[in-house]
Amino acid sequence: MSDLVSTVTEAASARYQGAHLKQFLRGQSFSAATEDIKTFFIELGERLGYLVSTRGNNRNEWLYDLVWRRETDGFLTKQALVLESELRPGPSVAQGALVDTDFHKLIQARALLRVWIAAISHSQMVVEHRLNCERQIKEFELSQPGDAYLFILYDWTKNEATVSSFIL
Repeated sequence: MSDLVSTVTEAASARYQGAHLKQFLRGQSFSAATEDIKTFFIELGERLGYLVSTRGNNRNEWLYDLVWRRETDGFLTKQALVLESELRPGPSVAQGALVDTDFHKLIQARALLRVWIAAISHSQMVVEHRLNCERQIKEFELSQPGDAYLFILYDWTKNEATVSSFIL
């Protein structure tokens, strides 16, 4: 596992493993949860020396919900992290185990780390969703050994998130 993947996994676990998102999803709003996620990843990316793009937070979205990148003389030289979040994945709650179309953006991305954040209706569906995402990664012909993913999956029935990585 690369230093970047380890650093981000540790930081995201410290922040999101457990009930942190509950205060937003159960008490405030989806937009408050999205704001918390973006603020956390903006601050972490900048602390690690990356340019960060995202819609909102006085920034412009750049292909994905959030991106960490480096540029030299106006040329993109590195895309370290891409993040997609869908707090209401699938066309309905009953289909939450399926791979969301926003996840398809991640498998196409060339980055050191791809982050997927979703809220899923119950524990068994969280497991199925994660397995389906892993299957999608493996089925995509352009996936490469070493492709790294970070999953932050909120379980509505437990009111907590799990944070885990997957490396092809």
